[in-house]
Amino acid sequence: MIVIGIVKRSQSQWEGLDGGKRIFTYVYVDVEKYIKGSGEKLIEIKVPGGKVGEITEEVPDTPRFTLGEKVILFLKPKFFRVVGWHQGKYTIKDNKVVGLGIEINEFIRKIKEILKE
Repeated sequence: MIVIGIVKRSQSQWEGLDGGKRIFTYVYVDVEKYIKGSGEKLIEIKVPGGKVGEITEEVPDTPRFTLGEKVILFLKPKFFRVVGWHQGKYTIKDNKVVGLGIEINEFIRKIKEILKE
């Protein structure tokens, strides 16, 4: 799946994993548009790491999300995990893809061209 949406909220919590505990953050994105695939208007993405109380767990290469941030996400549909970790998340600001310096419509056009191949 490939979506454009706005980060609405996030929540970090402890979870058991392989007999231990780790922090995971659940990010909720209000989908404005599905570029590829289809689904719900509000999606939940689980990301390793986060902050619970005074304890922060940082996981290298995981995407970071900010409330109100407009994003393009490349997702694995079964669990809504971001494909390629931080490489599967792009921030949109002032109608441009941050870091690439191109208009959002041009980026979408390029994605659709690749999908046709």
